[in-house]
Amino acid sequence: MPARTMKTERRHELQTNILADWLGHKTEAIRPYFKLILGGIAAVLIVAIVATVISNQQLERSSQGWADYFAASTGDSTDRLRTVAEEHAGTLPAVWATLREADLELARGIRALYTSRGESTEAIGTARRLYSRVAAGAAGLPDLRQAAQFGTAQAFEAEGEVDKAKDYYQQAIALARDSSIGKQAQLRLDRLSDKDAAQWLAWFARQTPQPRTSPGGFPGGGFPGGFPGGADDGLDLPRDLSEIPGRPDLSLPLPFEGTNQRAESSLPSEDPTATTPASEGAEPKGTEPETKKPEATDPAATTPDSTTPESTASEPATSVEPAPTPKAPAADKSVETPADPPSGDGAASQ
Repeated sequence: MPARTMKTERRHELQTNILADWLGHKTEAIRPYFKLILGGIAAVLIVAIVATVISNQQLERSSQGWADYFAASTGDSTDRLRTVAEEHAGTLPAVWATLREADLELARGIRALYTSRGESTEAIGTARRLYSRVAAGAAGLPDLRQAAQFGTAQAFEAEGEVDKAKDYYQQAIALARDSSIGKQAQLRLDRLSDKDAAQWLAWFARQTPQPRTSPGGFPGGGFPGGFPGGADDGLDLPRDLSEIPGRPDLSLPLPFEGTNQRAESSLPSEDPTATTPASEGAEPKGTEPETKKPEATDPAATTPDSTTPESTASEPATSVEPAPTPKAPAADKSVETPADPPSGDGAASQ
């Protein structure tokens, strides 16, 4: 036993010496590079710290960007949205701010189609440039790209560029056919595929609206102290475009405006039998028209008009009888049911 224990201890000593020798040699070998190694470790730590700080700053900046975007998107000010896009450039809130600004410019351009073609062209052109910027900054965001393509298609459609509008609608459909924007793009594409729609857009693009001058000489039909342009700006266009023969259903929706489905409210038709009395002497009742119709058409109902022929028909038969009859029984007979023919014959035979 002691000999075996000695061998085990000796073996451990040899292994420890070998490890110590190896560490000693390696330490001596890397001693000239100690400064470089320490510098590398310090650099890694510094990079990690800087990355953490930058990440926190970006997160804080993104949060502030979203707050600024939501505050600016509540109104219709394109200047505030443009400021958000510039101050938070390169962030997702900036892209959304640009998209919102493009939508507002497109809406302004569509409204100006009926008042000023110069303003409309300027606003729609600005909207197209903003949509292109959104599409370029949303490379990995298909939802934003689809919204930008759809807005560009609407801009070309408003200007009467049917072929370009159809092309961008197809691009929007290709990104996400089953999305809400994809379905709306398919609907617009189907409408533009109609020949009448293309003809109407070409006609509308040639129109030039002119402001109306009021009798007082104020342009736009307005008056001092009133709204600019008056309550009703005049156009050199028909007020009701439905008067144009063959006009298709081609309304230009504003951005982010869903499909307007107008529910037709059907008013209950008035029943003529409910308003006309059953007879001249009938008193108004609260019954339904079904109960009044039999009263008005019942031959057994005694009215002054219905009893007149029967009384005149029985006059020749009663005139033969010289015996005077009291008027009271005759009045009773008029109230009762019509006289039977046998009773009339019997009176004649007497």
